[in-house]
Amino acid sequence: MQILRWAARVIVPILINLRAPRSGGVPNRCLEYMSRLIELDRQRGDEVAKSVVENLDGELQDRVVPYGLKFLENREPVFPYEKESVLGEAEYEGMMSIFRLGQNHDYIFWFSPPRGRSGYTEGRLVVGRVISRENGLELECRGIPVLEEADRMLEMARDLYIEGGVSESFVNRAEDLREEAIGVNLDEGVDLWDFCEEVLGMREVWQVVREGKDVEMTERVTRVTEEVKMGVERSLGGISSSNSVRAGAMFESMMADRGYRIVGGNHGGLNSAILGGGIFNSVFNEGKRTRISAEGKKLTYCESCKHWYSGDKCPYCS
Repeated sequence: MQILRWAARVIVPILINLRAPRSGGVPNRCLEYMSRLIELDRQRGDEVAKSVVENLDGELQDRVVPYGLKFLENREPVFPYEKESVLGEAEYEGMMSIFRLGQNHDYIFWFSPPRGRSGYTEGRLVVGRVISRENGLELECRGIPVLEEADRMLEMARDLYIEGGVSESFVNRAEDLREEAIGVNLDEGVDLWDFCEEVLGMREVWQVVREGKDVEMTERVTRVTEEVKMGVERSLGGISSSNSVRAGAMFESMMADRGYRIVGGNHGGLNSAILGGGIFNSVFNEGKRTRISAEGKKLTYCESCKHWYSGDKCPYCS
């Protein structure tokens, strides 16, 4: 259930660009309307971990998120959704398209292009494998950040059509992709991830998924987030709605210190940005950016040659 609740943050996030005063006081109206990536008072362990992975400061293949998507027999999604806004309505139609196409297609592709109605700076691609049609529909999914422009994502979708992909309505513009998923059936013996690599490119992403490193990454991050959250709870004497932003900022800082730096501004904002510095900025005063790769190695970013490296010294500059 935690995974399904998290899926709503990928499929139907609400992002409103509000910023609280830099004094550290956060008005209730800001907390009510702002979408934050990390909300420790509301999210469960898997939700937090998957939000961290998706928004890491790292390579695309390190940011692939495995999760489940489930619909009841009456087509109702088994997770919260929003369809009151223009974007919410479009993405809700996309979810309904996933349900209908999943009745007779084994694989589903759903594109969320950047900008347009969303205002997102990154696109997202969801690749789903139908695992059950009993009492509704259940899919095993991968959520993948896409750094291409909307027109390129439209080309990727058209390549799927050439390979036998099907949508319920004609897709003419990139924006149409939000409302129209693509169903695909593969010949017996054809591997899904081989198909994705051949048609969509992004070889490094599919290699990580083939080897199960995305699952390993998410499990590893889950363990770290649980440890960090416990530390935040001890420091603050508990986490509630009244200290949620400060707790989130502390969490973001502690995660960065462990090599998992979270980047906000796409599908949600950082708590530390709301506070305007202090607890978060102290981590970066040392001047080094680090992250954990899908293989579990700690990598450091070299500002001189712009490469990530493992070890004490950058081999590209030495």
